[in-house]
Amino acid sequence: MEPIDLGVLSCFTGEPVDLSVILQTLQNRISPQPELVIALRRQVLSIKPHSLEIYQILADWILQMGEPLIACDLVVEGLQQWPKDYKLRQYMALALLNSGAVQRAYQLLLQLQQEDHQNTKTIALLGRIYKDMARQTQLPEEKQTYYRLSYEHYQRAYVLGQQLSAGIEAATLVLILGSHQQADQLAREVESACLQELETVQTENQDPYWCYATLGEVALIQQDWDKARRWYSQANQAGQGRLGILSNTYRNARLLLEFLGNDQHGILQCFQIPSVVVFAGHMIDRPQRSQLRFPAQLESLVNEAIQVQLEGLDARLGYCSAASGSDILFAESLLARGGEVRIILPFEREEFIQDSVAPAGAEWIKRFDRVIEQATEVIVVSQRQQGDRSLAYEYSNQILYGLAQMRANQLETTLTPLAVWNGKPGDGPGGTATMVQYWQNQGHPVQIIHLEALLHQVQVNVPPPFTPKAPSTLNTTDSALTVELTREIRAMLFADVVQFSHLGENQMAAYVQYFLGAIAQLSVTSYQPVHQNTWGDAIYFVFASVREAGCFALQLQKLMQETAWASKGLPEHLSLRIALHAGPVYRCVDPVTRRMNYVGSHVNHAARIEPVTPPGQVYASQAFAALVIAEGITDFTCEYVGRVPYAKGYGTFPTYFVHHHC
Repeated sequence: MEPIDLGVLSCFTGEPVDLSVILQTLQNRISPQPELVIALRRQVLSIKPHSLEIYQILADWILQMGEPLIACDLVVEGLQQWPKDYKLRQYMALALLNSGAVQRAYQLLLQLQQEDHQNTKTIALLGRIYKDMARQTQLPEEKQTYYRLSYEHYQRAYVLGQQLSAGIEAATLVLILGSHQQADQLAREVESACLQELETVQTENQDPYWCYATLGEVALIQQDWDKARRWYSQANQAGQGRLGILSNTYRNARLLLEFLGNDQHGILQCFQIPSVVVFAGHMIDRPQRSQLRFPAQLESLVNEAIQVQLEGLDARLGYCSAASGSDILFAESLLARGGEVRIILPFEREEFIQDSVAPAGAEWIKRFDRVIEQATEVIVVSQRQQGDRSLAYEYSNQILYGLAQMRANQLETTLTPLAVWNGKPGDGPGGTATMVQYWQNQGHPVQIIHLEALLHQVQVNVPPPFTPKAPSTLNTTDSALTVELTREIRAMLFADVVQFSHLGENQMAAYVQYFLGAIAQLSVTSYQPVHQNTWGDAIYFVFASVREAGCFALQLQKLMQETAWASKGLPEHLSLRIALHAGPVYRCVDPVTRRMNYVGSHVNHAARIEPVTPPGQVYASQAFAALVIAEGITDFTCEYVGRVPYAKGYGTFPTYFVHHHC
């Protein structure tokens, strides 16, 4: 391996961490210390490795940590330098698969299999895909077909390369297919080889995780419950912090136990996969607040209550905002536990500080800066506050919930909402009361820290009535504004015709009559937009919901694919690039056209996705994908593509591929 010259990282304790030490640890298959795990997880995207081998080591480790989206981004960066590297493309397939992008992973693996039809890892990954397909389908015959294909691939990988992980997968699947004797024989073969390997691993101080996990699955197949608990408990201990491999082992155990008749022996309790906690809570009271809700005197009690809740949940993964008061207390407590925090801000940092941090004092700004610096990720969902504060927070909170649910889905763990709330209606939409109601509507039991109960435990001096300063007079320019703007959260679709400029003048009549006419007919008979417009080759639709926008986009894509355009005097392969986004926009009457229109920065964001969308496909923003998850939409799915540079230097953003469920 080339000499590593990557400097040092700073972990949350502030101590310098030599990356070469971490990489050496990972190479030797030794579990790194938790502080090293946190340091590398936070800063991996800023690392620019100098060698292919480092990319491969990091990709493998990040996948073990249960961060498929970060792994995907890292591998994309590596493939820019080594586009044909077989191993990197295998990691890409696994990252896509773990993120839920099954079809894209499948296509990539089929390509890899064509290049090397005896590569055991590729064959085993195809086995994993067929197993996932079997779990997803509700059709018994289809399920059996997929399980059979999965078994055949795992068995082939085991025979070709004697991979113990492939062998135990094959044993599990042949058991599910009904051959108990064959499953038992194969499990015994794997057990014998695995026990020998475990001796070597322990002697050489290597990572024993896979041996423990494999032996646990062997014991399950043999229905030796005590032995299964012992091996799985050791696997859980060896895999602490590596949520990716723990969740995969948990998934396999659960599949077996469902076949054997549920978990009657407490096997699944051996796994300590933390739930994802999504948080909302009241800010510290501002001086002008007439009724006490979260006075400063309650800070220590609220902090203690949050710590008790996190301890009870064994919380390690959290999603929150970063306002003064509850948000920052939650983030500080989770970080102190060695957990990871992802922070979602409704608008840009400085504006957010002025709106939701600074009123509580300079010390809270310092604490805000610290949690932002220590957070695993900070996502800003709107460029600016843009007037309606409550709508900006409502939008941000919905995305917060969607991203948290997405993470829980990836790890196949539970999502736990936690709130610091006084139990009363809020000051307006977008606050804690709104979020508690939103979570409950999604079917979640919400853990609540009741501020009203805590208020009775302390002596609080009621502040004197607050007299606000008289508002300043608007300048003549502002006072002259008469345009009425209504702000709404809407889903937007932008599309353009691929190679429109190649159409001849004699094809324009056919383009208007047949092409635009077909789209117009679809917009009447399908999911009807609240606004539509065209100019040249561009098409712009606004919908009331992400479900309507996504379904319409896929129907539009189908229309493009199934219409015989050549018979209408147009190019045979006429197609569209289609882009989707959702966010707060302004509804107004355009003084020029005198028609209703939607404008704002989120319209610009949607428009910048469309030019980078591949012809014939539908791309969506992270916000759109998060809202799809938040609303429990099952009509279609959003699969992660990676961080994509948007048009006109707009920036680089996480982007998703939209398609029907297969």
